[in-house]
Amino acid sequence: MGGSSGASSGATTSSGGSPILAGGQAEARGTGRINLWSLANGGHLVAAPDDSWQYAIDDNVDTWGYVLAGTGDGVYAFKGEQAATFDTFVMLIPDTSGLNIKDFELLAGNDTPLGTFHPIGQFQTKNIRLYPSPWQEFTFEAVRARYFKLHVISAWDAAWKTRPKVNEWQLLGGF
Repeated sequence: MGGSSGASSGATTSSGGSPILAGGQAEARGTGRINLWSLANGGHLVAAPDDSWQYAIDDNVDTWGYVLAGTGDGVYAFKGEQAATFDTFVMLIPDTSGLNIKDFELLAGNDTPLGTFHPIGQFQTKNIRLYPSPWQEFTFEAVRARYFKLHVISAWDAAWKTRPKVNEWQLLGGF
């Protein structure tokens, strides 16, 4: 039920049988895919306006922070800054809140953390907790890249448009 925009991008919501990973879980339920951003799998932040972007990949669903939207981007790398193939981005939306991220764009790059990035797609969350799992999945054509950039465009409440809350993100794929 998650929404998206962009011709080749789609979004779905997670369900009990989805490949969402708990914490640093190594593999997504027999799929051979891992959460590339998990600290346990070597994922790490390489560029961002501030430290709050690290909360999104700390493998802890109980921590959160405010991220800069509109002008700030988070750039993430994979284990050893090697290339990975991925096709699913997952965002935890634990409750309905004007603080939640509304619109965002995903980009991939191979040069450097501050080099050229190519758009994967723009997406929009649903501002509601889903059951049985609060994770919202956003799928796209498989991409192979060394770096992944997340550009947060807005929050659901205009008063928080430039400083939405982030709980946890996952990027599912493999090396």
